Amino acid sequence: MMITSIHRHLITSVIAPHGITDVIHALQHNTTTELVAYNGASLATSWLLSSHIPVVLDDAFIIASIAHFRHDMDNHIICVPKYVMSGALLFAAIHFDPNILYGYMVFVHVPNHYKTNWKYIKANPWKNIGGIIIFSLLLFGLGEFYPFLLESNQLFAMSKGIVISHVLYNELYIHD
Repeated sequence: MMITSIHRHLITSVIAPHGITDVIHALQHNTTTELVAYNGASLATSWLLSSHIPVVLDDAFIIASIAHFRHDMDNHIICVPKYVMSGALLFAAIHFDPNILYGYMVFVHVPNHYKTNWKYIKANPWKNIGGIIIFSLLLFGLGEFYPFLLESNQLFAMSKGIVISHVLYNELYIHD
């Protein structure tokens, strides 16, 4: 799917910046070494896998996404396991319409992520919210001035590594 300007704006100013909460958490809990290690290992691994066995990277990305999105699912409404609902969401986005994932990210996941991390953000709200805004503006600017970056297959593969490390960090340090 070609990335439209609306998708680029959503990715750079809403979706990608929510990962900065990992830095906020790591600074407060003295886990920056671990966060940097996960990000470095995930970036290196995604770069290698994308060149040699990209299907493994894709599978790892999908599995990580299913695990991460399950935290947004409420299985009290219908008696379907959270992993199944999360997997169905990704299946629908991949096989029917990617806009399903964009809508989910913007209206469900990112707000829920900030809500979950509010206890860390509120420890120093001016600094942390300011950092989120500055990071969002920085990513938005990169997307505006260098839109071709979002079309790069190698950077797309590397972003999968960033997402995987984001999920690992959240599973190990933020979610119970």
